[in-house]
Amino acid sequence: GAETAQTLDVDYTIVSSTVTYSVAPGSAYKVVIRRVTPYTQEASWVAGSAPPLSAYESAFDKLTYLTQDLNERLERSILLPKTTTLSNLVFPDPADYPGLYLRNNSSGTGIEAVNLGGSGLTINVHKLSDYDSLDDMLTDLGSTETTVFVDTVGTLTADTTFPSTLHIIMLKGGAFTLGAYDLTINGPFDASVSQVFNCASSGVVKGLSEARPEWWGIDGTADDVQINAAAASLTAGGVVILSKRDYSLDATISIPSSVTLRGVGRKASRLVINTAGIVAVTPVTSGSDIAIEDLGITGTNPITSNNEKGIYATTVTRLHVRGCYFEHLPYSVKYDGCIRSSVRECDFEDTAGAASQGTAVLLGADAEEIIVANNTFKEINRHAIYLSTGTRNSVITSNVIEGCANVAIAMNSEDTDNPNAYNTISNNTIRNITGATGRGISVVDYSIHNTIIGNTIETVSQYGIALEGEQTYALAKNPTGNIITGNTIIAPTSTGIFINNSHDTLVNGNTVVSGVGTGIAVSTSGSDTGSYSYRNRIVNNIVSTCKRGISVSGNADGTFLNANNLYNNTTNAYYLAGGTNTRLEEVFYQSFANHSSSGTGEDTLGTTTIPAYYMGANGGLRVTAAGTKTGSNGNKTIIFYWHSTAITFHVAANNTNDWYFEAEIVNIADNAQRISWRGWDGTTITQGYETATQGTTSDRTVRLTGTCANGSDVITQTMFQVDRF
Repeated sequence: GAETAQTLDVDYTIVSSTVTYSVAPGSAYKVVIRRVTPYTQEASWVAGSAPPLSAYESAFDKLTYLTQDLNERLERSILLPKTTTLSNLVFPDPADYPGLYLRNNSSGTGIEAVNLGGSGLTINVHKLSDYDSLDDMLTDLGSTETTVFVDTVGTLTADTTFPSTLHIIMLKGGAFTLGAYDLTINGPFDASVSQVFNCASSGVVKGLSEARPEWWGIDGTADDVQINAAAASLTAGGVVILSKRDYSLDATISIPSSVTLRGVGRKASRLVINTAGIVAVTPVTSGSDIAIEDLGITGTNPITSNNEKGIYATTVTRLHVRGCYFEHLPYSVKYDGCIRSSVRECDFEDTAGAASQGTAVLLGADAEEIIVANNTFKEINRHAIYLSTGTRNSVITSNVIEGCANVAIAMNSEDTDNPNAYNTISNNTIRNITGATGRGISVVDYSIHNTIIGNTIETVSQYGIALEGEQTYALAKNPTGNIITGNTIIAPTSTGIFINNSHDTLVNGNTVVSGVGTGIAVSTSGSDTGSYSYRNRIVNNIVSTCKRGISVSGNADGTFLNANNLYNNTTNAYYLAGGTNTRLEEVFYQSFANHSSSGTGEDTLGTTTIPAYYMGANGGLRVTAAGTKTGSNGNKTIIFYWHSTAITFHVAANNTNDWYFEAEIVNIADNAQRISWRGWDGTTITQGYETATQGTTSDRTVRLTGTCANGSDVITQTMFQVDRF
């Protein structure tokens, strides 16, 4: 504002360091007190005489004051940068160039005064209030590059288009009343978070690149109307921007193709369902390139309708939901037939509804190339993620699921002509899955060539990972060709990995620990065409501290078991209670510790128990043992026992040679075995063929004993190994 100099002893007085006004200035004024040191030299010193020190100090003080005054002026001046090469710049005299503007000259060497109009630069700013009507303004401006400040209400009298050359800036009190006419805005448009469009009739706004629902007048009731108006106003690539507030929904929000619905935070911008049973957001059917970001969707609480959904999309291509929060919804996100879409970095909590409701993310029929990644799920009533009929080439990865009352990740296709295929479920963390059928990951019915890899599943009420086919389906219509690898399953109540009525499964490199039941089970159920499990491979897995390590039962045919590490399981390492053509190739028991028989009488050198059903209907055992004999004071005898069947392969002899024994026990029926054996005592090889009638549906022992006639002699076993083949 204008500056007014004050006069000492008229407008103010100074006493000591206190300034007192005659009339105090109002609060609108700013008082500036500035020291003004006179540019004079007042000291007078006589030549040849020494002035007092105080005179020197006063002179130096005045010089300092002058320097400070000059510096204060410089701080209020326009300065060139230190690196400039220009000097002696002269500003044009205002008296010579009245009404002109200063600018840098074209050569960059000085300042010149110019007429902006004459220089080709036009500043063209207008106000709507300068015109009698909106129509008059548009007629006057035409296609001129113009900025218009809308400071009053403009009323449409016909369908109206603002050209791309018109930049509209809405001021307080400015608005457009559309009535029954449409307003198309092709140029830049800026407004605050307040109402600027009055659309009481059928008129709509078009052409915006960004829109806020508040521009249509939000009042906290049926806010879906204003959000839909904002979405409909946008061109391709446009964004509906939600504010930090709750928006009440009585109807569904429809999002067109190539439009983004974006909030300012997953719990800051919330869409709150007010009318029970509606869908909060529905992208246009068969649309494309739609995004929903950084907002929350809340259902009625308590839930009063099982039809409520957060986002429901049908046959949309490239629909991406990111950074959102969902709560109190029977279905949070549902994609039916969507392609190349995603759900990322969202939070899902407290899904509820009827017993069959409460799924957070549902990939409906024929969803393809969907990514569900880096989401968190808590207190889910049914499924966190469900892959329905015909889901293909989708990736479920890096999600955290905690507290789910049924199956955390479920895949199911009951359509025998439309499988779930080539999906990947990887690196998810799943904890505390409850309910009578609580499972970490479940793959059911016609699901083929899917991969389950690198997941961690802890504390489930039934199965960690389950593949289950339908007994009435044809064999090829049940789970086939799936891979389960590199997963860790902790504390399953029933079974860690359950393969039932499923075929050609590779179960490789998994770890199951602390299970109440079986670590890995291959089985069948029912007695129909689909009641078989064929050619499943169980290899390189670790099972520890479960009841059973690995079981094969029912109509399981051609199961291959190899290189599994089974230890500290309380009942059986292997439980082979059925199936045909089971092939087990691995070391069952191995010991390289020294065990000796000394003194008179028969002593055990090595022993292990073969669990019931371990050998299988046509399986066998290979036993290998070796050791030494010391002392020549009497005969030494070594006997091999297959339970109660005894083979004396080292008959009584007095020698000190090394010894070796091997035998193959082939199960030709449940209670009939053939045993071929060979022994060596350092000098002589003996061999033979025996039959045995040990029932293999009960535990059986394999044992080696040594007997020394003289107590000074010793028989030592240095190696004892039992292999299953």
